[in-house]
Amino acid sequence: MDLVFLRHGQTDWNLTGRLQGRTDVPLNSTGIEGAKLAGEILRKYRFDAVYCSPLSRTRQTLEYACPDASAIYDPRLLEWSFGPYEGKTFPKDWFADRWKLGCEREIGLELIEDVIDRAADFYNEIKEKHANDRILVVSHGGFSGALYAVMYGVEKGESLSKYCLPNATPVLFREGQAPIILTEE
Repeated sequence: MDLVFLRHGQTDWNLTGRLQGRTDVPLNSTGIEGAKLAGEILRKYRFDAVYCSPLSRTRQTLEYACPDASAIYDPRLLEWSFGPYEGKTFPKDWFADRWKLGCEREIGLELIEDVIDRAADFYNEIKEKHANDRILVVSHGGFSGALYAVMYGVEKGESLSKYCLPNATPVLFREGQAPIILTEE
C-alpha cells in the first residue's frame, strides 16, 4: 500500500504558534495557496481511497488540493487534543516535552500514546482494506508524528515532534522505506 499523507495548509494559529488541537480553525490565505500547490503535485496520482479528518482546515485543504475527491471523514484522523491548552502559546520546549512517549498525564491533555493508538487502529484497518492501493490521508501534524511512530517505530522517551510534517506538503509513506516528500518533478 502507498499512503500519501497531506497535512492541512497553514492557519493563522500555525502562524502565531497557538496550539490548535481540536479547535476548528480555518485555513488562512497562505494555507489555501499551499493546498492548491499540493493539488498540483497530487493531480498526477490516482487514489483508490481518500480519508480526511473532519475538521474544517483539513476539509478545506482537501477541497483545494483535490476538488473532485470523494472522501471518507474519519474521526480517528483528528488532531491531538490539547484540551484547556488549545489557543494558547507556549515555549517550544514545553510543547516538545509533551510529544515524548511516556510523558506524564496532564489534566485535559490527550496522551501521545492515545494518539498513536488511534493512528495504529486507522493504519491497520486501511492496510488490510487497501493492501495494494494508493491512499490519500489528509490530517494534522500531531497525527503525522503518531502515524510515523506506528509505521517506523520510535524509542520510549523520544520526541515525536521531529516527525511532524510541514503544512500542505504531500509525503509518501511506504512500509519499509523512508518517507518521500512528493514534488512536481
